[in-house]
Amino acid sequence: MGKTSNKSKKKYNDKTYDYIKLGIRKDAIENKEYLLQHWKSHGYNSMNDFIICAIKNQIQKDINKWYRIIHSK
Repeated sequence: MGKTSNKSKKKYNDKTYDYIKLGIRKDAIENKEYLLQHWKSHGYNSMNDFIICAIKNQIQKDINKWYRIIHSK
């Protein structure tokens, strides 16, 4: 079985994924090393997995907040 070329991998990735650049200050408390240690110690498969999970959790919190506001009137 042949190896998949880098060109075809890039073509697949470009078609399949959107990329978001994330900048983290090196002098911040929550710097890259801090985040790496956090996701590894909490059982995430990767930094990407951790970030996506954090985003989903925040979206759910936002939805719940607005739902409570709308239905409390």
